[in-house]
Amino acid sequence: MAAGFLLVAACSSNSSDPSSSSSDEPSTETTAESAPPDSTATGPTVPRPDQSGGKAKSVNFALPPGGPVDQVFPPGTKSYQPLFDNKCDVLRSRIVADRWEEQGVNPRDVRLYRAAANACLKRWDQARQDRAALGNPGYDANQCPQTLAQGECEACRAAVLAWLDSVLDAQAADPSFSPIFVKAPRSSRVCPSASSSTDPPTTDPPTTDPNP
Repeated sequence: MAAGFLLVAACSSNSSDPSSSSSDEPSTETTAESAPPDSTATGPTVPRPDQSGGKAKSVNFALPPGGPVDQVFPPGTKSYQPLFDNKCDVLRSRIVADRWEEQGVNPRDVRLYRAAANACLKRWDQARQDRAALGNPGYDANQCPQTLAQGECEACRAAVLAWLDSVLDAQAADPSFSPIFVKAPRSSRVCPSASSSTDPPTTDPPTTDPNP
């Protein structure tokens, strides 16, 4: 499953320059940070096994695709948008600041988005703890809101769950895996039929012939 999200690999390796092999030269490690919010994925590429003696292996990894904001009620937090916008710290802060658990948000949704935010921030242990407690939530991948800007979106949550499992599987398979999270391609969308208007679509009333 992880291969569906893995993208351009940038494996660190030792230089072939003999001068770099001196025992006096301090070793360095490549550490990955989140890519700028406007970064986008460029194409699927599975990284080769690490050959750098255990150093962190950086690889681009696409975030869930864009789609509706998925307002979690209560308290109406736009939960999906900060995740696909690569603002995972914002999502994690909102879960705390908006007091999801105290407000009565469904525990499965709290665990899902908190796990996703932690995985995006590379807090692997915390992400796995929530993922284990989440179990099989049974999200409906076909349930979409009428508009992108309003309403809850189970299809979005199903996409988050698939992404979460893929990134946790990749990290478990290779502890040196150090993803650089990038936006998914614009061509990839959740709920493409949802309207961009803030108002739900309306249906014009049937017209009647004034001269029957």
